[in-house]
Amino acid sequence: MLKRVSTYFRTDFNVHVQLESTCATHCLQYALSSSTDPRFRATCSHEHSMDCPDCNLACHFIEDLQCLLTSASDLHVLSAAELDRLTFALEECESHLSKYIGHRMRTVHQNAVPGKQIATMGYTEAFIILDYMNKWLPHKHLATTSDAFGLAGESVHGATVYTRALPEESKQAIANDEVEDPQKYLRELPIDAEGDINRWYVLLGSSNDHKHDQWHASSVTETTLKIVKELEPQVEEAQLRFDNADGNTEMLPV
Repeated sequence: MLKRVSTYFRTDFNVHVQLESTCATHCLQYALSSSTDPRFRATCSHEHSMDCPDCNLACHFIEDLQCLLTSASDLHVLSAAELDRLTFALEECESHLSKYIGHRMRTVHQNAVPGKQIATMGYTEAFIILDYMNKWLPHKHLATTSDAFGLAGESVHGATVYTRALPEESKQAIANDEVEDPQKYLRELPIDAEGDINRWYVLLGSSNDHKHDQWHASSVTETTLKIVKELEPQVEEAQLRFDNADGNTEMLPV
């Protein structure tokens, strides 16, 4: 049962989660609302009348373990110290499971944001995803990203850049000097929701800074923005998203 619960929350759970759902454990609007602060609380326009058997399996698993501990206590199978230790461990597992489910729901919600931002960005905007990629390691010393992250050695960083492709007629108008102020023209140009989105990658080379603190995040961000501005001169504003970069929480102004 434990393996089934673990597999479900690592795989199928993300597919079941929706912004609004009649199942409380699948409803992002309900799950991410604050129970104490009304400023961060949303009211669902539907009732949560459905139950998910896979989500309930985790609750049943915890309840079964609690019943076993209660039976062990009644039958005096365990000493008081052992019972206290196992009870505390079960409470910790329940807390960790709740936090993990919350983390998975926030991940689904956050992953949906870039698509909306990219779909609505203008011709003078860019959406950039900065990412720690890997380390330069000899073949015999290859390691997973989680093992190599934060260790000494040269780190490779990259960025994925999204920009909105200009309509052909707009390109021609700017190239033929038919527009007095190209930047103002692009800012006021209506967005073609069905237009093409350019996606390209920037390899930022290697760095010996294994701390990945705010100084490092600021340096990587500044370099990326300079490259974007050089290759896409019309870009005036960029939205940043960091993957695997904890230092950005205290990032210095670029």
